[in-house]
Amino acid sequence: MSDFDPVRRATLAGASSAFLSRSSVALPPTGPSSITATVSVLDYIPSALHGSIRQGRCRNDLTRFFQAAVIAANAGRVLGEGPGGVVFVPAGTYPVSSIGIRDTIIRGEHRSSSCIVASTTPRGDAFLLDAMLDRDGQTKNASGNGYAESLSIDAGGLGYSGLRTYGGGCSPRDLTITGAKVGISAGLPMWSTFSNIYCIDCEIGFYTFAVQAGDSGTSATFINCWANRSKRHGFYITQLMYSSLLNCAAQDSGENGFYVEGDANGSSAAYSLQFIGCGNEGRGRPFYFRKCRDLTLIGARIVSPAVNTDFITLDDSSGSIRDVSTVGPPRPPALSVRLVNHGAPPGGVLIDGSILIIDPRSQAAFTVIGGGINDQTGLQAPGLTLASSIGMTDARVEMTEDIPAMTLRAGKTRLAAFPLRGGAILSAPPATDLAKMIERDDVAITLTSDRRGLRFLFKDGDGRTRAIEVIGQLID
Repeated sequence: MSDFDPVRRATLAGASSAFLSRSSVALPPTGPSSITATVSVLDYIPSALHGSIRQGRCRNDLTRFFQAAVIAANAGRVLGEGPGGVVFVPAGTYPVSSIGIRDTIIRGEHRSSSCIVASTTPRGDAFLLDAMLDRDGQTKNASGNGYAESLSIDAGGLGYSGLRTYGGGCSPRDLTITGAKVGISAGLPMWSTFSNIYCIDCEIGFYTFAVQAGDSGTSATFINCWANRSKRHGFYITQLMYSSLLNCAAQDSGENGFYVEGDANGSSAAYSLQFIGCGNEGRGRPFYFRKCRDLTLIGARIVSPAVNTDFITLDDSSGSIRDVSTVGPPRPPALSVRLVNHGAPPGGVLIDGSILIIDPRSQAAFTVIGGGINDQTGLQAPGLTLASSIGMTDARVEMTEDIPAMTLRAGKTRLAAFPLRGGAILSAPPATDLAKMIERDDVAITLTSDRRGLRFLFKDGDGRTRAIEVIGQLID
């Protein structure tokens, strides 16, 4: 079998021939066809290289052969929209630089056997597989639609990023991406699903973005994705709405496990996002939301973050949090949830009705009714139980005469009820003067430093402060 020359040109009529006169990328050896196709990249690589590819020791840059296969899979179309073909990548190791994959699926045999690796140091911000490059490997576009599946992509720490998609209908899956600047870069993802993707030792594991200010991806889902040892962010989410991250994990991130930024390109465009069953382990801030709104965080798990690290930060953001679990409370002055308001809408608040269970030993600030800024309010108080001289005593929030109140009960007997007429329930270290912190009709609760008692303060409508203390042993 003679070697195929991948840079040969074909004669086409009209504008196509004008373009091909400056193209350095091959048409497929069979010439253009009229229908989409599934092709094997090995059919476009000289047979003399097949053995080294299968054995994982090929050192030749195979980019031009991949481009030829991509063109063939798209009925010979080099620029513009293509019919959308598939390039099959059999088991082996394939050194490449940057491949334009617009409208094309790059499908491996298995992530453990089909491996694309960086062959050189990139010039500029390059992706090994890039749907924002047309099939000449040079012309930029803002349509994209190409993606990859069942592959490993090894950027080798040379400065390449892994896979970039753009636009709707992209479904990358079953990928392992290693040593990239950005593992997965999802531009304007719409009605797209990213599933079973593992990004390891990347600067940023997963990144969403949009080119035009104010644009947002929508109806995108990230399922079972893991960012491990990211130098900056495990998940960096911008310009995205009406979308979900399900069962995703960040581990040992340099800055943030999950960082969601609502105004990354000049316009607030990150909202109505759900984070369900997501977890953060190891160093880095677990969850940081900046200038976002209508967030939902359910069932998050936080394990062993860095010392003095807040678990969840709502920075000029709003949302609802429920059922967060941790191995232990943050070390003061860190908080389970930090609410920050710089005066910019929508403000740092939890939506009314949010439920967050906090280990009382964390002594963080919290409220029952939602709303809050600068760490003092914004979370639902946990129920506390003490064994005391009057029996088992429960402190909790409940409705009394249609008004939420902080109540103290021994069994079924209600010992006291402090109404909350729009106010907060605050908790702080014993040295804090809570009487100065709370407003009229507010309640404050302090756990003693040795966890052997509770002290309740209630400021009535006339501004008078009353106190009740219960001595006992806190029951975990």
